Amino acid sequence: MENEMDILSCLGLTPYESKVLLTLIQIRKGTSADIAKASGVPRTSIYNVCAILVELGLIEMSPGKSSVMSWAIKSNADTINVFVNMVKNEYRKKMSLVSSLDHVISKKYGMAR
Repeated sequence: MENEMDILSCLGLTPYESKVLLTLIQIRKGTSADIAKASGVPRTSIYNVCAILVELGLIEMSPGKSSVMSWAIKSNADTINVFVNMVKNEYRKKMSLVSSLDHVISKKYGMAR
């Protein structure tokens, strides 16, 4: 059985993104220092990694005390839905490519399906 890091990699996340996501799933919310310590991802990378995860819709930014930024995991359902939508979008893109290939082959080589 594959582990969660392997699965997240197959779904398109980098190792740092996977580690930060899994850490936030465990701790629910944390500052960059909290996340760096718990995940092993360098603190200097946390902001960029979290920005990507926010953009993907997997986590959210939440202002902390004294304007220290923190990040929080969304619900499990939200997290899974993001991945479902990522897979659906990738499937649509690939099906569009297959359709384009079918059209090109039919036109160029006179082969109809």
